[in-house]
Amino acid sequence: MTRHTTMLLFGSILFWGCSEKETETDSATDTTDTEDTTEPSEPGQPEDTGPTEPTYTVTGMVSFADGSAAGGTTIQVCASSCRRQTVDDDGKWEMSGLKEEKYIVLGFSMQDDSIATTATHMDLSSDRDLETMVVHPYATSESWTSSDKSYDLDGSLSVTFNGADLSRGDFAVKELTNISSVKVPIDDIPMDTPVDADKVAAIWMLGTFAFESSSGINWQISDSLGLADGTDVEVFFLAPASHTWESLGTTTVNQGIDGSGMALPAFSTLLIATP
Repeated sequence: MTRHTTMLLFGSILFWGCSEKETETDSATDTTDTEDTTEPSEPGQPEDTGPTEPTYTVTGMVSFADGSAAGGTTIQVCASSCRRQTVDDDGKWEMSGLKEEKYIVLGFSMQDDSIATTATHMDLSSDRDLETMVVHPYATSESWTSSDKSYDLDGSLSVTFNGADLSRGDFAVKELTNISSVKVPIDDIPMDTPVDADKVAAIWMLGTFAFESSSGINWQISDSLGLADGTDVEVFFLAPASHTWESLGTTTVNQGIDGSGMALPAFSTLLIATP
């Protein structure tokens, strides 16, 4: 079972970079004279160009935590290419002409850089209504350094990494210098999850989104998330490159959750679930 998707991304960070847009390349042309055996089309009849690839429409709403419409925020939908749309004053948005692909959907505010990076997976094969996305501000935001350092994040999560190992395409670490986080209420982000919704124990949105670490981002959770010691949990990471949830492995709750051996490849969405 899956749930619908929601996401929110703050405006001053680098927006998630999808792969380069598809381009059409002309094939080589044979200039040898040949007899034209093609029968002309009947006058007034459109030429048959073969089957057309189906496309779909995605709709949704964006609101603030107090329930008011988050007009002016931006939705970005990325697969083989990216598209953006500004949310209207009522918080509504609609995007049509989307192909059957795996997408990462982002929402962000150009006016408020405290808005959390939120991202998740949408496997599109029909028209979708993503329901209401709730904007949450970052709970923590701290400049990182080009050395090994631990950072205390929201919801008892801590991470350790070396800022010198971070990269995002052609952008240097010094251009985007914050590690930010928020533990998001599960009910506020209907989305396509890798497990049944009732098995999701916690979700964090981490930024700067899609910054990768060559040495990995180590993490620990000092809280048990309401789970009894001895409970097995599986850890998932939203991979920006493949647009899919990837399992980092399983571990057992023991007065917290030990992420040893399950380093995050990049800042993204971290999800803890019971198998």
